[in-house]
Amino acid sequence: MAQLGGGFWRVGHGREIELGSTAVIMAIVNVTPDSFSDGGRYDSVDKAVAHALDAVQAGAGIVDIGGDPRGRTPRASMRARSRRGCCL
Repeated sequence: MAQLGGGFWRVGHGREIELGSTAVIMAIVNVTPDSFSDGGRYDSVDKAVAHALDAVQAGAGIVDIGGDPRGRTPRASMRARSRRGCCL
């Protein structure tokens, strides 16, 4: 993702979207070891924090920390989800 001038945002595959004056970009950092979207690339505190800071640097105004995998595995316990996201 890259921010462009004039209220446009490049979102991938050559596409751009125009942002209104009140638009806020939200980044999602998945901290699960089996994340469907990133394959668990950010499953350590250091990697997740670096990725979140990169997203903020790129223009994200909100960072959502995802600690509960969906799909292939059973739902994680509340304790496990809390442990994954609490240090970030």
